[in-house]
Amino acid sequence: MLAKLYRRVRENRFRQWSSGVAELGRAPYSILLYRQYLQAVARQRDCVWLPFEAKPRPGVTSLYHRHDIDTAACLRNLPALLSIDCELGIPSSVFLRPDDEEGTAKWADAVAVKREYESRGIAVGLHTMSYAYDDPSARLNFEIAKFETTFGNTPRYITFHGTGNKYAAKRYAFQTELAEKIHQFGFVFGDFSSGLRSYHYEVTDCHLDAAGRFCKTDLIDPPPPMTDCSYIFLTHPCYWRV
Repeated sequence: MLAKLYRRVRENRFRQWSSGVAELGRAPYSILLYRQYLQAVARQRDCVWLPFEAKPRPGVTSLYHRHDIDTAACLRNLPALLSIDCELGIPSSVFLRPDDEEGTAKWADAVAVKREYESRGIAVGLHTMSYAYDDPSARLNFEIAKFETTFGNTPRYITFHGTGNKYAAKRYAFQTELAEKIHQFGFVFGDFSSGLRSYHYEVTDCHLDAAGRFCKTDLIDPPPPMTDCSYIFLTHPCYWRV
């Protein structure tokens, strides 16, 4: 009875909090804001940062932190953010978009960064665009092989690069298909399907409107904890001043 009451109080608090979330500022953002957000979350009770592949922990709010590396600017800025993660003991993860399009991060330039931060507990995986191709499975195999050639190991983790409404139907179809056979491609885990993991709230730096990218006030006032819920902090380092 008390547990149900406690959960109801937290749910009401979360609803009140979410109704006040609004635009905070436009990219690029100060890296001080990044540090302050992580420190604010650390002060909350009943929250725990978990590695990307870890299952949500019962009885607390499970927190995940992911960096999507879509561009060369993302890769340049990444070490500054990862150094803060490591300093604060946060097991964040990094996902590299295939580098065969103009403006994307060159994987060859990521070899040293990957080696250094994997040794410090940061997970590094594939940020696939395979769904945009006529044969997504064949394309995914190509991306995996390229990852192996560049980095010397098979990617253990996978996420999907978002393209808004473009390719949305194809993306959803391949996500559904891949969720059923993720291990056949050699992956340990991916968070692209609700059958694998659902997030109850996402704090991100990449909200978009006609004027460009912006962040919200959830970066200065983090979402309150909710028992048995999972939150993700999703960043793109190119949107931060380092």
